[in-house]
Amino acid sequence: MDASNSPLIFSSEKNYNSWQKVMLDFTEDPDLFMREPNLNHDTCVKQLFQQLLNKDLPEKGKVRLLLTIQDQIDLFIDDRKNAKKLLELLQNYYKQLTTKSKKSTKNYLLESQVLVTWTTVTILTGDNFEIFPELKLSFVALFDELTQLILNINNVDNCIIRSVACDCLVELELALPRLLSTMLETLKDVYVQEVTFVHYKYALLLSIAAKHEYTLIKDPFSVSQKIIADVISSQNSAQTLLRSPSISNIHEKQLLSLLMEHLSFLNNHLGSLVVRNVADIISFTKSTAPSILKSFVLQHKKTFDINLLHLICQLEMTFRDELFTENIEQQLLIHIFHLAHVPLLPSAQRLLYLDWLQHYAQRQAGNESKMKLDYGFALKFCPTIFDGWETSMKKFVITSTLLVQNENPDVDGITLWEFITCSYDVANNAMCRRAAVSIFRFLLIFLKNFGKHFRAEVIKFVTDFFQDHSLFVHNIVNFMNIVAKECLDGDFLESIWQSLVQLIVQAIEALNFDTLPHYFIILNEVAKNSSFECSVQVVNFLHALMETDVCESGSWMLGNQIVRICHSLLHYRDCNSIFTDLGDILHDLFTKYNDVDVRDNARFMYMILMSLSKQRIQNMFNYEICSTYQPHGNTTATLDSEAGSFGLTDRIVALKESPIELIKLDEKIVDKLEEDIERSIEFPKYILKLYRLHIAKDECRKHILISCRLQYRKENSEDFQKLFCIDIQFEHSDFVKHIKSITVPVLDQFQHENIVIEMSPTECKPIALNASATFNTPNCATFVCNLFPISLKFEDFFLPLPIPLQYLSCNHEWRFRAFDELWSSFSKSAEQGSTETDCQESVHLIQMEKNYFLSMLQQKFFYFLINNDTTNENTSQRVGIFLPPSNHMLLKFEIFEEKTITRIVVDHWKILPYLNEFLLSLERVEESVPSDCFILTPSGTEE
Repeated sequence: MDASNSPLIFSSEKNYNSWQKVMLDFTEDPDLFMREPNLNHDTCVKQLFQQLLNKDLPEKGKVRLLLTIQDQIDLFIDDRKNAKKLLELLQNYYKQLTTKSKKSTKNYLLESQVLVTWTTVTILTGDNFEIFPELKLSFVALFDELTQLILNINNVDNCIIRSVACDCLVELELALPRLLSTMLETLKDVYVQEVTFVHYKYALLLSIAAKHEYTLIKDPFSVSQKIIADVISSQNSAQTLLRSPSISNIHEKQLLSLLMEHLSFLNNHLGSLVVRNVADIISFTKSTAPSILKSFVLQHKKTFDINLLHLICQLEMTFRDELFTENIEQQLLIHIFHLAHVPLLPSAQRLLYLDWLQHYAQRQAGNESKMKLDYGFALKFCPTIFDGWETSMKKFVITSTLLVQNENPDVDGITLWEFITCSYDVANNAMCRRAAVSIFRFLLIFLKNFGKHFRAEVIKFVTDFFQDHSLFVHNIVNFMNIVAKECLDGDFLESIWQSLVQLIVQAIEALNFDTLPHYFIILNEVAKNSSFECSVQVVNFLHALMETDVCESGSWMLGNQIVRICHSLLHYRDCNSIFTDLGDILHDLFTKYNDVDVRDNARFMYMILMSLSKQRIQNMFNYEICSTYQPHGNTTATLDSEAGSFGLTDRIVALKESPIELIKLDEKIVDKLEEDIERSIEFPKYILKLYRLHIAKDECRKHILISCRLQYRKENSEDFQKLFCIDIQFEHSDFVKHIKSITVPVLDQFQHENIVIEMSPTECKPIALNASATFNTPNCATFVCNLFPISLKFEDFFLPLPIPLQYLSCNHEWRFRAFDELWSSFSKSAEQGSTETDCQESVHLIQMEKNYFLSMLQQKFFYFLINNDTTNENTSQRVGIFLPPSNHMLLKFEIFEEKTITRIVVDHWKILPYLNEFLLSLERVEESVPSDCFILTPSGTEE
């Protein structure tokens, strides 16, 4: 492919700003940029080389270009061929740069970046050296260039590029261990002779090479050793360097001493890296005493540099008695302690120091350390106003670890309890979620270590916390659940629940509706987890609450929380007072509460409570009176369904004839639309495409609503004068998806209940919908029966043309435009007569007078009319009908005095037979007054 004919990934124009824009597009989304047509990796590599040779591109632009390629290197080395080309490109370009630099003074920034990019690509392709030998050639060239650079010692002009060369060799050594093992003698010589600032890079390179030589197992078949053999066999100037005497001629102790002697000339960061490598060699080989690191420890034991301090702590954990005396360890411990309490340090750094102190405290608990974190240290870890909650938590853990080792739990427990109360006082005026979580973590740790001696204090603390900060009630519930799992102390938990309930009962005199939801959470937990005595207190509180104005002023949330508490109390069937009191509460809820949903839920609970006998419920739960907490068996949701497994329960009886029936009403339920607002809304040019996208989404309504009435049959038996908990199940077929069941709480003989069936058809055709009903009678008997089928006509599936949400305010205009687009599309497809489409056109003649036809049109097609003008002057009408899930039926009526010509377009030919039968039925229908329509508003109310 010709690179000049492909879109440039990097601009070749002289304008630097244009090049920057292309670079910005590439860096924002490289994958998308690389998917441009006529663009491949080969083209990118060629153009990359062209831009690097472009004289008009400034040097900083080329550096940025290499940095970008380095960041997105995976796009350029996706296979061996592209990797090889990129390596050759970098190698050739570096040779050109070095050739030019010999003739004149040049800045080494670009050369350094080329070396870094070259090294990066080489390391990423290093795993393929054995599989693809051609990649070794580039590595040999790179290694030769790097070694030549580091041999040019004490050259002030090229210090920067020599420093970069050392960094590249470090990365190569880390990627291919023991790569520099045969040149340790040479590295030692250049390190000793170097006098510029690059000597610290030589020290790091020498220490890493020595560490790999001493600590790694020698494997002559490793990848790095095979690469070294290839380099030696090549005709490069580096072979004399690699054939230098091996480390066997160098005394290990002499090398380590040399590194430590010059350590004072290194900066803190690189010095810590060199010391870490030396420490690894000593700990692995044991050929040199750790005392060689003594001067470094003494010099930096009170340093504020976090890297050096971390290194000293690692040395202490590695060598301990061999390097650290008790005095040095104690000085180090005190220094870390003071640093952890410096308020000006960042919180993350102080947490790190506290982590080290916690580590030493745990080691001391296991007798693994000589460091002394005594009782005096424990008293100094009290929280301050400068501590965050993470810091306070860490201090508490350390204090608890220190105090639990003593043999005086009373005194130590008081000290730790003062820590908790002090933390609570700090957060009391500005309590937040993090503070609440931390305080209850304090309590959990305290209970594990000293809980047996301070139970009364913990109970009072939890009660006071709930009284002052009831907003954090969920933290209290979580705390109680964790204590129940870990401590398994029922008496202690029961005492806390009783204390909380007593506090809530006392607050009934000064009731606050803002805190009631928090009280209800505690009461619900008590009803589920506590004993019978606490449940009686809960019932008494609810009785007293019903005497207030909660039923008139309470919200939906408060009412449902009360119902939830009653649901939990149904588990306690141990005395008549629970039955009576709970029934009174539920009765007050479903007769007095101001929310319909709460009344329905309470009525359902009351129905179950009143229809089940005490003996039957006791057998269901199999629950005996006990003062301690026991897990519950069943819930009210499964009472009736599980009744068949108990001997005191009647079995389900199947009836041949149903005492009730489901009657389909003639009401048409559609969504009420907003009135058109007179404002200019710009409709899209491709409205048909937008319409089809809308009906393909889940938000488009594709279900129909069938209005029915549940009532008693005229020939009903006297045994079924009142039915409870009526559950209606519908059979689904291939044409209708699963229909949700409908539950009616109660049905009296002289009442009826209007219900709405929601169904999602897969094909619109007349069907018979079968249903069955299961219900209970006042004597606790359960019956099941089949209902008479419901006949669904073709017109029951009619829906108006769907409207996207953004065009609801101009629904008439939208349907007008959508009708025209659909008619044009369906007609064009039908005229072509292709086998790939199901669209069909048809014509139907309706013999009907004009006035009667307009009345019928208003009655049958009111919600589907595209133009609502049905006056006598208007002789043309259009109707658009959506048949879920995705079909349409479009009608155009040309109205004359004695007849009406109907033009029809459908997008599926199977619709025509049902439509023809429907239009014929219109001629047979006698003239009647249009029935009232039941409209469902968006808010769910009836209109």
